Amino acid sequence: MASSRLWNRYTLTALCVLPVAALWGWQQLYVRGPSLSPAALSQQLQLAQAGDSKAMVALIQHYQLSVPGDPKQARYWMTQAADKGIATWQYQLGNDLLREGQTASGCRYLTLAAAQGEEEARQLLAASPACAKPA
Repeated sequence: MASSRLWNRYTLTALCVLPVAALWGWQQLYVRGPSLSPAALSQQLQLAQAGDSKAMVALIQHYQLSVPGDPKQARYWMTQAADKGIATWQYQLGNDLLREGQTASGCRYLTLAAAQGEEEARQLLAASPACAKPA
């Protein structure tokens, strides 16, 4: 009798814990994303340096999401993508710069993104007193 209760407790624990652990592992891979292999990273670097915007985005994601990440490299490629005119990254960079207190640069990137129709950039510009146009 005691062994069946013990077995039931361990079975119940396994049935509850293992699926959660498996889900957590999958979620980490899905949320964090896999990092680029060294060969893929080298290829993406070459393409990005040649001006390929998709490669820039791949590098931003790699440096933001890989473990360990590299925020300086992510910021560098985000700036490159924003300067290339990609509205999503203009918005993201502008938002980051505003949060860091770099209002002039942040407002400039947000304005560029809003001009391309990035609605979140337009809303942030409207809500930010730092970006208000002088009357």
